[in-house]
Amino acid sequence: MSLKSSVLFAMCFVSIIFGQKGRKLKLNQLMETFKEYAIEKPEYFFCKNAKLVYVVNSKVACSSLKVALARTDGLDVGFSSYHEVHSHPAMLDHVVYRADEVDFDGYFFSYVRDPYSRLLSAWLNKFNGADINDDNFEFKNYLGGFLKRTDSFPVFVMKIFMIPDELSDRHFVSQTYWLFQKNTRPLDYIGRLESIKFSYADLMARFELPSLERFNTSPSYQKHNYYDYLTYALVKKRYGCDFDGFGYEKLDS
Repeated sequence: MSLKSSVLFAMCFVSIIFGQKGRKLKLNQLMETFKEYAIEKPEYFFCKNAKLVYVVNSKVACSSLKVALARTDGLDVGFSSYHEVHSHPAMLDHVVYRADEVDFDGYFFSYVRDPYSRLLSAWLNKFNGADINDDNFEFKNYLGGFLKRTDSFPVFVMKIFMIPDELSDRHFVSQTYWLFQKNTRPLDYIGRLESIKFSYADLMARFELPSLERFNTSPSYQKHNYYDYLTYALVKKRYGCDFDGFGYEKLDS
């Protein structure tokens, strides 16, 4: 699919969602409808020994943080792949999907990441990985196949720009929406991935946590090799609340 065709397809998709036969729904009415049928729910990964609750934020060292918390609770299953970090039954026993399901008075925390890097990491890992094929493509059924495995990074960014948070997958939902609207529990701490080496050391000392082990890392990259003026502008607009809320720099080129 050409770039022009992909953009036209995205525009048609949004027009179907936001109106039918020229009749537009008010945005607030639409959002109220989406709330009941939201695609994603927050994931609370808890560690009872340390009384910690991690509000999982995808593409922000979430695999490494889950493993560290699980090991603090005495769980070490020797993961052969990062997929087991999220799907192993013993790991799932440490997960709830509503804050009020945590049955102890815990310290709730999460981490955030620069929106440019987070979105690029999602594309590199989920679309551009060497082991990604038509059978294991994670988004093949998402929104009726709106995202394609063969989407280039510019096409991917344009499509993500069109999708509201209420319909977004957790890998590219805005972090402010995820942590402050979908999550219903005020957070005791929010760290930045860019300084996790130092902030996690404080958590290690305070809660007697193990060191972080790296899982599911994207290949090394330079943002300027993937971004251009248009994609910088689209991400800046789409994730403006994240740039403003967490103090990240907005780039033009």
